[in-house]
Amino acid sequence: MKSIIKKRSRVLYAVVLLLLSVSSCKDDEFFDQTNPPETPWLNVNEFERAVIGGYAALLTDYWGAPISSHNFVKIIGSDVTYWIPGEGGNMDSDAMYHRKTDQETGYASGFFSTSYNVISNVNAALDFLAKNNGDPFPDASQSDKENNLPRIEGELLFLRAVTYRSLAAIHLPWYKPEGGNDARILPLRTSYPTTGEAASNSKIGTTEEIWQLIVSDLKRAKELLPARYISGVHHPSYQYGRANKFAAAAMLARVHFQMGNWSEAMQELNFVIDENGGQYDLSEDPIEAFNKDNLSRGKEVIWYQLFSDPNDGGRNFLHYASINKSHFDATGGGGPASTGGNNSVAPWNGFTVSYHALARVGWMADPLNGDYTETEEAKKDKRYQQLYYRYEGYKGPLTPEEEALGIWEARFEDVTTPMVWANKYYRGNVGIETNVPLIRLAEMYLTRAIIRFHQGDISGATADVNVIRERAGLDPLDSVTEEDIHNERIKEMHQEGDRLDYLRALHLPIPPGDRDPSLPFSTIQYPYEEYTWAIPQREKDLNAGYNGQ
Repeated sequence: MKSIIKKRSRVLYAVVLLLLSVSSCKDDEFFDQTNPPETPWLNVNEFERAVIGGYAALLTDYWGAPISSHNFVKIIGSDVTYWIPGEGGNMDSDAMYHRKTDQETGYASGFFSTSYNVISNVNAALDFLAKNNGDPFPDASQSDKENNLPRIEGELLFLRAVTYRSLAAIHLPWYKPEGGNDARILPLRTSYPTTGEAASNSKIGTTEEIWQLIVSDLKRAKELLPARYISGVHHPSYQYGRANKFAAAAMLARVHFQMGNWSEAMQELNFVIDENGGQYDLSEDPIEAFNKDNLSRGKEVIWYQLFSDPNDGGRNFLHYASINKSHFDATGGGGPASTGGNNSVAPWNGFTVSYHALARVGWMADPLNGDYTETEEAKKDKRYQQLYYRYEGYKGPLTPEEEALGIWEARFEDVTTPMVWANKYYRGNVGIETNVPLIRLAEMYLTRAIIRFHQGDISGATADVNVIRERAGLDPLDSVTEEDIHNERIKEMHQEGDRLDYLRALHLPIPPGDRDPSLPFSTIQYPYEEYTWAIPQREKDLNAGYNGQ
């Protein structure tokens, strides 16, 4: 099985280099091309490279990678995250934490250009299918025509939709269900440019057009994608970290929820939760979604970043290391030596759970007034025990005995009160090879719970929340309030890029958290006009489409 992955990796990265060399939207050469890339695909097996290259560019955790970058910006900007000033590595931490979205950052620029690399590569492959009426390989087997070509098309559409959703979450005004989504900010590209003029004069789509493209792509992807990998039918690499029908439905549920299309979101949520045929459930402890450094997955994980191939290379783990207790090269799961870890800590870690969040969910007694006592609720919660790390504060250099116990006190000399870090990532035996979940079943339950609550189905909402609570080892609730659902989601989804999207979907204020409430952008109200990150000036200079607005 490892030989399959090694072979896949060599092909994957060769294709990425090929595609990035012809489709970069951050270099002048991109706008000078007069022809799309020559078709490198001679059969169905080679066409697989088109989608593998898209996954690599979308998911690899490097500076500017669309998925990890856009989640990272949202994590830092949320109210449930606190930034230790001066920490966080060589990043625009101050701008991201204090929501200075009018500033152009090098971070946002890299994210923007890499996202359009993915979109361009995907469009080239979709154009190839369209040009050949969906049958580019007449000599292909009937099985490939019925199973693999539709699947590849579905994955390409899924990749384009996910990339545009990431761009929309950072650069677009939030979608307004009441209308008025006519701002033109992002280039709308649905085909590979055939001339230099077309490439440097991209149409700037409206917010409405961008979101409707995301929906249509995901709907079609759901239709085309299989429910599961079938050995001997699908390409061997399809079983590892790739999108299936349920991943497309789950992403579509997210998008409809964020757009205010709650009836449509409920249809997708019910499909994922109730019709997955036993592929996904919450029968395992929370840690099992985050500790896989092999080809297995946690039973609740619907889609994930595949990092368990030791030959895929090129990962710096900037994002997750910055918000996680574990060091990116942790072994034995990180954590205390007394439990099999190696006491490894991230050298640039600077983002913790905010005191406002800890008080709100009841994991500290009263931290806003100086009482940092760990509560009985926290001690009972498997999520807190398995996926978070409480640091008691610096008390001077450690003795060898203390170091052996894994007391993490020598890292942050300026932190003198207890704080809590996420400890979700790099939890496999080989930290850097641990897969990262991107869509989990728990999120689907919690989204359905809040929609049910707003629709007046309190018993249904309570049932969904209790599935989550009981998995976490907590007592079920007799009846949930809206605040119960909000808090359960913080505990479940913290540091996964969810919080800002959740607040915006519900049109709730984005609170300051631990920020100074008197500073600009400390609280942002619907429609969140202050939380729209500037388009890189370089793109505006090179794309004449912006001049026609």
